[in-house]
Amino acid sequence: MAMKHSVASPRALEIIVMICVFLTLFACGGGASSSGSISNSAPSVLNNYHLTGATTPIRDPSITQQSGTYYLFSTDAGGAISGHLPIRCSTDKVNWQLCGSVFTQIPAWVQANEPGITNL
Repeated sequence: MAMKHSVASPRALEIIVMICVFLTLFACGGGASSSGSISNSAPSVLNNYHLTGATTPIRDPSITQQSGTYYLFSTDAGGAISGHLPIRCSTDKVNWQLCGSVFTQIPAWVQANEPGITNL
């Protein structure tokens, strides 16, 4: 049995192309201003959110809360703390302090799986 193929009208194809162009330029925050720079005119929730304290470096963050304190765990090997996988604490999610680390040294089971590892 032969299959019947439907062909969109030229006007329908024109509309589809215009929608794709619109989504590409504007829906993803793209587009350029007349000066050629990227336009960031849309307000962002992060523009007025300023963190203080021990906020860098933070890679691969994971956060949880217990008894009114937020705990942020990350994989960065930085900051003024000895140990691995630093823990930062905050009661308001804005002001952060280093408050410990998950491991004081790299565990044997990690070293067995990753010989020569120096940081987590």
